[in-house]
Order: sequence, then structure tokens, then C-alpha cells
Amino acid sequence: MRTGVRPRFLFAWPSAKSAVMGPQQLAGVLSIVARQSAAAKGRPYDEEADAALRAMVEQQIESESLPMFLSGRLYDDGVIDPRDTRTVLGLCLSAIHTAPTRARAAASASSGCEEPSVITSVLVANRGEIACRVFRTCRELGIRTVAVHSDADADALHARVADASVRLPGAAPADTYLRGDLIVKAAVAAGADAVHPGYGFLSENAEFARAVQDAGLVWIGPPPAAIEAMASKTRAKQLMGIPPLTDVTEADLPVLVKAAAGGGGRGMRVVRHLPDLDAELAAARSEAASAFGDGEVFVEPYVENGRHVEVQILADTHGTIWPLGTRDCSLQRRHQKVIEEAPAPACPRNSTTRCAPWPYAPPGPSTTWAPARSSSSSPTEGPTSWR
Repeated sequence: MRTGVRPRFLFAWPSAKSAVMGPQQLAGVLSIVARQSAAAKGRPYDEEADAALRAMVEQQIESESLPMFLSGRLYDDGVIDPRDTRTVLGLCLSAIHTAPTRARAAASASSGCEEPSVITSVLVANRGEIACRVFRTCRELGIRTVAVHSDADADALHARVADASVRLPGAAPADTYLRGDLIVKAAVAAGADAVHPGYGFLSENAEFARAVQDAGLVWIGPPPAAIEAMASKTRAKQLMGIPPLTDVTEADLPVLVKAAAGGGGRGMRVVRHLPDLDAELAAARSEAASAFGDGEVFVEPYVENGRHVEVQILADTHGTIWPLGTRDCSLQRRHQKVIEEAPAPACPRNSTTRCAPWPYAPPGPSTTWAPARSSSSSPTEGPTSWR
């Protein structure tokens, strides 16, 4: 293991169970303790209560040892398909291999070679699960963490687990988590080296990314130019040659009114009757402006009974890109994802090889993008060697 790196990746298969003790073992231990306590106090032991206690403990341990429960509590890094174990392990090993370390930075400094500065403190401009996950990774890497919180979130988990926490005066997101100027000031005041946006809020705001960089901080995210190109759904559709609907007629129904910024199902409305369109547009604009600070909306055809399949892309500053395969996000409530399943079960595995779930090599001056895999690796199994 390389000096200065303390990686810990913990994934589980859907059939896995994790617990310090098995259900019956723990129930038996508690029963013995209760019996000994009753005997020491000279009290009769209630066998019916003992049976009820054992049943309750066994049921609780059985449910809390399931992988979905553990992932929901941030005890591990997620549930993976057993068929993707090799790919996930390869990505983890690749991340460890390319991760900058303090030891490498010190060696580079002594030799006079240029090396990216090592991040020592990260502010997460977000809250909830995403902030907690980033903080956990930072702790494992020995990086100090800084949280920001509104008055309403003063006692929230992310504000309590961080090494430092900065108050953003106010309760509404528009006055707190969407105030990029306040977050940048908080990062500078807290001595952070970098800002991680999480998802939602300002994560797709190019001006915020530039403000972070202008303050001399590291922006952990896509370059501002890339955010500008893709953060707005209307701009992204223009780049892909897919214009939104403009003059909606009865023949276009049903349609979906959608916020141009953000995500998470906010600012989305299904319109099945043309007279309802204006009211739904106004409601979507109001919701989008409140959630994302941008009231722009657009209209597109609504796909009945469609599947929501995504391909996530991970890239670094050296030009390496990892397409991380497919995930099915079709199980939703109010247009918000409830469960994401990877790889997408509705897609045949041989059709997802175009997503290339392994690292891409950066292109040279006259080369095209190509997956960095050895000639002996098969498309369905992933690579046998990693760059």
C-alpha cells in the first residue's frame, strides 16, 4: 500500500448480510443477561417476555443486516451486482493508483517537479446524505471537513459530523444553500482549500464554480465551461440538436414541463389537457426559482411507461474519463428517484458494452477516444488491466 493513502472501499452483494452477531446469537446473549439479572435480584423470570424479546431482537437484526439498510445508513459504499464485482474493484484500484498523496507531493517538492497541491480541508456546499458521504471519505484520507448549515439545519447530521461548521443565516434554501457568495466567504473564513458542491443546489452553477476558483480555492467538479454547456437542460438539448417544444398543440399531449436547471423532480409537471398548460408553466417556474435560483422551464414530449436509464461519467483533470455503466432510475415518486439499480436490468448486458464501464485513456493529438483495455479482456467482463 502506498504511503499516505488509507483507502477503504466496502461494497455488498444484494444477498449479503452484515452484523456483529447473528440474530439468534444476539438474542441468546440478551436472554442470558436478563436471566442472570433476574436471578441476582431474586425475581422470577418471565418466559413469555423472554420469548417476545428474542423474537423482537431476531427480527430487528435480520432486517438491519440487509445491504439496502446498511447502505441507507452510510455504513458501506453501496450494493453492487455480483457480475460487476470485477469492474468495481478495478475502478477502486485505479482510483487508489492515481490518487495524489502527501508523500508524493513532498517528494515532488524536494525534487523540484510540479505536482498538484494536496487538499487538506474541504467545505461541502450541501447538506444531508451527500455531505455525510463526502465527509466520510475525507476523514479516511485525513482531510479536514467543513460543513455549512442553515438555521433550520443547525442540528442536522452533516453539521454535527464535520470538523467545523459554518452558519448560513436564514432558513430557506434561497437565503442559504443557494447563496454562493456566502458559501465562498464561509470556505475562506474556515480555512478550506477546496469546495465540493454535492448535488443539487449550486452544483450545476458555473458562476459559483468560477467564484470558488477566483477565491483561490479548488473546485471539486466539472470546469465552469462544461457546467455552462450541460447544466441547463435547454442548452444541452441545443448542443445535441434536440429542440424543446415551443407551440404546444393537442397533438403534442401529453407533455412534460421541466425546469432547465437542477434536478430531483423539482419544477416538473405532466400536462394532459391544453388549458392547464399556462398554470402548470407558472407553477413550475415558481418551484424552479425557489429550488435552484433559476425559473427557466421548457416543454418536451412526455413518454408514457418509459424507462429512466442513465449512464454516469467520471473524469479527472488529466483527461481520463470513466463511463460507469448504466443504472435504472425508473422507480420514482413525484418524479423523484426512489431506487437506482445498476446495471440497468431492462438493458441487455451485451448492449451496454458501448458504455464501456472501465477507464478511457486520454487521447493524443491525432487519436480518438478508446477504452483502455487489454486485448484479452472480454466486453462483458471488463478489463484485465488498468491504466
